[in-house]
Amino acid sequence: MTSNRHAKGPKPVPEPSGQSNKKADPAFERWLGKQLHGLYDPVLNEAVPDEIARLIEGFREREPAKKDGQKD
Repeated sequence: MTSNRHAKGPKPVPEPSGQSNKKADPAFERWLGKQLHGLYDPVLNEAVPDEIARLIEGFREREPAKKDGQKD
């Protein structure tokens, strides 16, 4: 006798609980905000690498030509 308990296949997707429209607890929102700032603020304060800065400058130099309707 074969058992389907171990059969591999897509798992059923649960139905939405209907709770997604509820607002989160303000204390949780503050906690989450602090945690996210703690993780990502140092990254935002890092210097842009020279190679990326050169690419951005190259795009800025090309942009006025596009605004005038000229193609690359």
